[in-house]
Amino acid sequence: MKVFRPLIIVGRYDKAVQSEVKKGENGIDGMLLEVNGNIVFKYDFSNAYRIEGTTLVLDIEKNYIPITVNSDYVGVKELNESVINIKWFERDVDANLVVDGWKKYNKYIPFDEIIGYLIARDILLSKVHHFMPSFPSWEICLTLPMYMKLTEKIDGFRNRITVATEIGEQIRNTTEKLERHISNGTFQLELLDDLLVKMHSLADELCLAYHIKKAGFDIRFGDKGEADFFIHYQDSEIPCEHKSRFPDISSVIGMKLPKKFNYSKALRDIIFEVKQAKKGLKKSEIFFNNLSRVVPAIEFVYTVEMGRYGSDAEYFNFLDMFANFKIMMLSVMLFHEKGKVIVPYIKPISSDPKIITPFPIPEKAFEGIIKEKKEKHK
Repeated sequence: MKVFRPLIIVGRYDKAVQSEVKKGENGIDGMLLEVNGNIVFKYDFSNAYRIEGTTLVLDIEKNYIPITVNSDYVGVKELNESVINIKWFERDVDANLVVDGWKKYNKYIPFDEIIGYLIARDILLSKVHHFMPSFPSWEICLTLPMYMKLTEKIDGFRNRITVATEIGEQIRNTTEKLERHISNGTFQLELLDDLLVKMHSLADELCLAYHIKKAGFDIRFGDKGEADFFIHYQDSEIPCEHKSRFPDISSVIGMKLPKKFNYSKALRDIIFEVKQAKKGLKKSEIFFNNLSRVVPAIEFVYTVEMGRYGSDAEYFNFLDMFANFKIMMLSVMLFHEKGKVIVPYIKPISSDPKIITPFPIPEKAFEGIIKEKKEKHK
């Protein structure tokens, strides 16, 4: 099983943190995370299953509907007291945007059906495998339509979600396979891993495109056979590829944060987590690698958060630059003038959501770093 949700980061200003499980007659039925008196998420699937004798019976609805509680919170009508705080994903977004995106793009990606599979996944994980995910699996059915709505005006968006062989079509094909397995009685949890990878990959790509656009750069999504997207800069279009890492769940179980944060070590460890760079640069000149789910991402983010002066400070340091995506995108363009570059980045769930990235890595420098690592482990 893989890690799908970016790691949750509690910042230096988040003083009061409360996490608790909701217990029912048949064990744990949900979870709640509250920071500084504000709910980050809570979910309760007790009304989506029942126990008949010793048999677990899923009571999954055929369709689900998203609802807004207020401008911060969006939930699912058919689930008891289940909401997420959308401000922990994008600070400037209103929860109504999620519902608007769901309604507009449900015909392309059937969120109303997929969410039932993901509710079933959480129930099976809890009741059969005795494992509770830190975040509800169905959250992606709320955040993906949000990012679709945020990027719908970027050139090439419609093709990105509708043209065959692209990720939108892949999601629809996976959903059809799931329906066949359920009807044939061959449904297994592993069948959902592929679906979740595709949905989170698309959400990550759209999120990055949204922030690149927000930083002041012209961008368009690539057509069939092209790079994932293109950034227009100084009269040229720069092809860019994007990949997200989905490590095995075993990598985060029992993880412990270091007592002290060392910048050099944190930077080295996050660079070592970059994968598929050579493949990504075959048809692109900039390779973005989302490392939000790997354990070293936590150490790097905390190193940045604890060491930067902050937006209101009179001075700034390198760590402030890493937390300012507009500045880092300008540095990406400068490094690109000398050749192909690799951009590892992290987009955690946080009370101050933002993209955090170290300096971009020139292709040749990255090859040297990896070669040195391999020689040390001979």
